[in-house]
Formats: sequence, structure tokens, C-alpha cells
Amino acid sequence: MKQERAAIAERGRHYAAVIRRGDRYVEAPECGVADPSATSSLQRYIAKHHIQQRAEVELGGNTYLTLVNVPKLADDSAYVLVDANGVPVGQSLKWRLASRLIRLYLDRLAVMWQKTESLYPEHNLIVGSQFVRPTLRAPEDSGRSGESFGWEQIFDFSRITLLGAPGSGKSTCLRRIAYEMAVHNEKINCVPIYLQLRYFEKDRIDESAVSRIFCNYGTPEISDHFTELCDSGGVLLLLDGLDELPSENQLQTVQFIRALVDQYPRVRLIVSTRKTGLETGLPGFTPLELQPFSMKQIREWTDQNIKPKSAWQAFIDQLLVLTDVRDLLGNPLMLSLAAHLFTNNSFVPRNRAVLFKKCVDAFTENWDSARNIHRGYEDRLSPWAQRSFLNHVSFNLCLEERSAFRSDDLARWRRDFEDSTSHERFVHEVSQRTGLLVQRSWNEWGFVHRGLQEYCAAEYLVDSTGDITALLRSRIEDRTWQDIWSLSCSISSDAAPLIEFALGTNELAPLVRAAMVAEVLAQGVQLKASGIRFCCDHIVKSLEKEVQHFPEAKMPPVTNHDDPDGLAIHRDQQIDEKSTLRRLLRSLREIRSEQTKRLFWEGFSSSKVLAVRDLCILFSGSEFTPRTTESEGRKIMQPGNAESDPLS
Repeated sequence: MKQERAAIAERGRHYAAVIRRGDRYVEAPECGVADPSATSSLQRYIAKHHIQQRAEVELGGNTYLTLVNVPKLADDSAYVLVDANGVPVGQSLKWRLASRLIRLYLDRLAVMWQKTESLYPEHNLIVGSQFVRPTLRAPEDSGRSGESFGWEQIFDFSRITLLGAPGSGKSTCLRRIAYEMAVHNEKINCVPIYLQLRYFEKDRIDESAVSRIFCNYGTPEISDHFTELCDSGGVLLLLDGLDELPSENQLQTVQFIRALVDQYPRVRLIVSTRKTGLETGLPGFTPLELQPFSMKQIREWTDQNIKPKSAWQAFIDQLLVLTDVRDLLGNPLMLSLAAHLFTNNSFVPRNRAVLFKKCVDAFTENWDSARNIHRGYEDRLSPWAQRSFLNHVSFNLCLEERSAFRSDDLARWRRDFEDSTSHERFVHEVSQRTGLLVQRSWNEWGFVHRGLQEYCAAEYLVDSTGDITALLRSRIEDRTWQDIWSLSCSISSDAAPLIEFALGTNELAPLVRAAMVAEVLAQGVQLKASGIRFCCDHIVKSLEKEVQHFPEAKMPPVTNHDDPDGLAIHRDQQIDEKSTLRRLLRSLREIRSEQTKRLFWEGFSSSKVLAVRDLCILFSGSEFTPRTTESEGRKIMQPGNAESDPLS
């Protein structure tokens, strides 16, 4: 025993303290005990209180698969026996990465992948300085069920499947990892290789194909050492978009990944994909799922994309009120769509119809087109077929007042499938390709957002050839169907019949009808000036009728700031009347059309009921006053219109 300890000290060997981080061990702050006497006493302690296990250890920037002395008690340190150079005894690092070629490769890698992908070039952020760190969570069906992880913790794992919905930022995360390792890797201890799998749609991906990537950066010589890099743990392979490959290539790629990790146990990998089921075929990989942006992350992202500061603040103020839209904008792609609309067209997120339409367009076709992805659609999986299917399903869900469906429901709703297996296969394909449907449980599916379900139902109504007012009449008291009616008005080429129906129905109280029409006018509709004037007159008369029994002396003065919503309503009023009035007046405040604001102002000014004018001035403030137009007869564009409406 004494001779063994002497041999250890004589050769400069010592025990390096390591700590567990994720699925590997890394150097502890107190790493390294070189004093021979200390090494001898520590050896006796380790022999008594530790057991040996083979595990991955990161020392000096390199990764080794070696023996680790693991403590029997969880609160103790682990140790690795290393030589004078800090390399685990019995290990040899074949490839020293301090190479001029490697540095050149990393510099070019950082330049090539320095920006994110987006539908709109102006929103392609610089990953080095504008990256918004996401939150990651282990899926419920994983061994770490529900556990959350910060961005920095992603480097604690050697193999990861990065999961996320379309547009959730998977590619951005992989580009950020490649960028960080390329720019902040002074010791060059690990080489990142970033591959967009979509470019292998016609070719098989194998080891030689990966090694040839270095040729794209003008450093083909590194390809000759690819085997040595993998064998020594000096490679981090970033495979982006497993789900973007044709289905026949996805399984082959999974088989390649499994063979690669079997051959090179130290190689590190991160594979990004939507949930397709194939990710479960990667044993030893830690699944981490990207979470939607929080309000703090939304603020950070929009602060870099919406200028000036006043416009950014107006955007954020709207989100604080519109919680249903805010939930949808937790997806970075949807947030980019909303920011684009707001910046270029002065749309606020309130305009749900435009936002939902852009969302469905993006996820059924535009997002793939923007990234040059060709999935080889069959006729029944074309973007049009997917959209038709989504509209039909959403309409039937709303009819039955449900939020989820099963394959046997599809058998009742659609007759164009051969059997239940066809139903399930088609739903799975639509879910994988669009991300608009999510699996709630076994054989049960639903829309990713309630607002999208209502929008698709509205599209179904508008595209139908029957009399939709007859269908709405028996359901219009339901707030869900009021929202569907509102969305239908916004996307219809002529909203007049729908608005006439709402104003003429006896199923709703006059104030509710007025509130519904005010919301539609705030969002913008295809309506002639005479129709807008009729709506304005109806709303003003409804307000007059509602408040004329209030004593005018009880109405708050215009300068009263105790009631920020401007609703000091008499206490004996019902809560639902108060909320409906609040809903109506808030919509009036959000009207953007100069033509509509002018017509409303004329109605308020001529009203004989002082309370109506006080309410509207107090609620909306000076911004409700219309600006002077160049001409009384000029055409004014309505938000979302293809053409401006002539004044009558």
C-alpha cells in the first residue's frame, strides 16, 4: 500500500475533486491535491467512503469517459485520479484542438449563423446580442417530469432532444449554442457542428456527410480528423429540425444518431424537433421542451423589435388588457407576426381576426415557405386540405360546446376517410405539420389556443353557402358564438348582413347588441359609410336609453380620476349591465378609423343626454376627438380592408 501511494506521488498523480452536473461530472472549485501526504490520506478516505463508477468527466475543457470515485453519501465530493497534466489516468486525448484551422472554422461558423429565422427579415435578430433566453421544462412523460431548467443549464447535458411547437424558437436556440461555443471558446475544447436537416431531404445523412460540413467553411482539412474529434469528446453535433425531413428519411436519421453514439460514447448531441414520436427512439437523450414566453420575455423581445419607445409601450399596454391574445403571443413566431402588423399597419393586438388569420396562414404554409422547406404534400395533406379540415373540426367543436375531439367524432363529422385508422393518421399528420392541434390524451386532440378554434369556425361560417344567420340566431346569447360572429364580421367581404342580424335580433339586450357592434367597428370591417353611420346612430341611441334614468347630477365630472374606466355607475345597476357598458366604451376608445370616430363624435355632440357625452369623454379622453381630415369626402381605409369605403 505504501509503495502504491509512493508511486502515485512520484508520477505526479493526484485526485481531482469533481461535482455532478446534469448527466456528467465537472471540476469542483477545490480541484487538485498535489501534495503527496495529502494524496495518501485522501486515497485512504476514498477507499473507505466511495465506490467506483464509469462516467463522463469534463476536465480542462475536455470530456473523458473514465472511472469516478462516487461518494456513498450524497453530500460528499467525487474524485478522479489524474496525472500531472490533469488527464485521467489511463486516458489519452488523441486530438489537441488548439489549431489555427479550428479557430478559422469557428469564426466563420459564428458569422454564418449569427441571425435568427423569421417570416419578416426586419425581425431576424442577432443571436449574439438580442437572444431572449427561454425557459425549458422536462415533459410530463419523462423521468424528470415537469422540472424546469434555465438556459445556462442546457450545457450540463451531453445529449438532448430539444422539443417545441412550430415557431417556438428551436432553431434560434441551436444557433445561439453554436454561436456561444464559437465566440466564447478561448481554449477551443469542443467543436460545434450545426446542421439544418432540411437540406438532407434528398440525401441520406451519415458520418461522411457530417464530416464534409467543414468544407462549407473552407476548412476541409478538419474532416480528416472527424473520427478523432468524436472519439475524444471534442464534438457537439447540433441537428436542427428532425421533423422537417421527409418521413422516409426521419427514421434513417434516428438510426444514424443511435449508431453514432454507440460508436463514439463521448460525442455530444442536441437534436431539435417537434413532437413526432420519433424522439422517443433516442435512448440516453434528455428531452427538454421550450416553454412559451412569459410577459417579461415578451417585453424583452418586443423592446428590440418595436421602435420608438412610445410605440413599444402602446403595444405592451394592449397586451396587459387582452389576456387571450397575450397567451397566443407567447410563441415567438406569433409575437413576430403581431409586431409586424403593429409596426407596419398600426394594428393593435386587439385585431384578433387579422392576427389569427396570419397565424393559420403561417403554420399551414408560409412558415415552411419562408425557410425553403418542401414537405412533399399529398393531395389530402395540401395546405388547403389542412385548412379545410381544421375549419370543419373547429365548427363542429363549437356546435357541441367542446374543446377536444376523438377519432370517432371525425367519423360522425367527415365521411372522406376509409376507417378510424385513417382518421388518427390524418390528425397526427396535421398536428405534426401545423402545430395547431395538440394531443391532450390518448386519442384526444384539441386546438392549441381557444381563439384559433373560434377563428377557424368563423372561416367555416363565412365560406359556407347556407344562411348562417339562422344558425347564429339560436346561439347568439352564448359569448363564444358572439366572438365567432365578431370574427366572421372581420373576415367577411361584406359584413352588413351579419351586423344587420345582430342589431335586429331580439335574443339580446340593446346594450349587448351595441357592445358587439362597437367591438367589430374597433377591429375594422368591410362596411360602407352609410352602414357605419347606422351603427354609430344605433350605439348612441342605446347609450341614451341606458343612462337616461341616471340622475345627471350623479354623473362624475370629466376631471374625475377616481374611476379610471369612467364608469361611476349607480349602485343599483346590475353587474352584467356595468360590464357590458364597460365593454362597449372600451371598444369605442380603441376605434382607429378617422371616419368612424368622426361619425361617432357627431352623434355624441348632438345627443340631448349630457350623461352620454360625459361618459364617452371621461372614458376615452382627448384621443377620441377625431383629427381634421383634408376633405370631408376623401376615402378612409378601414383596418384590414382591401379597399377604402366611399362616403355616402
